[in-house]
Amino acid sequence: MRRETTFRRRALNRESLTIRQELGDKHGIAMSYNNLANNAYALGDTAEARTLYEQSIAAKAGGRRPERHRHLSPRPGQCGACSRGA
Repeated sequence: MRRETTFRRRALNRESLTIRQELGDKHGIAMSYNNLANNAYALGDTAEARTLYEQSIAAKAGGRRPERHRHLSPRPGQCGACSRGA
């Protein structure tokens, strides 16, 4: 992806985040943070990307602290690290 395109997308995603915050659109806020994280990652700023991904997860969780566990398998009952779906 071209850097100019990424910078433009980032500006639009910031604007989108502001609007969604004003509207109180929790799902939209989470999506905006996720999009901004993708932009930061594309620009090579992995620390900023991680922070934004965590903000996205927290927004989806309604402000609760996100769970740190990542399932090792997308298939229910096959994670190996937990009993999800077993």
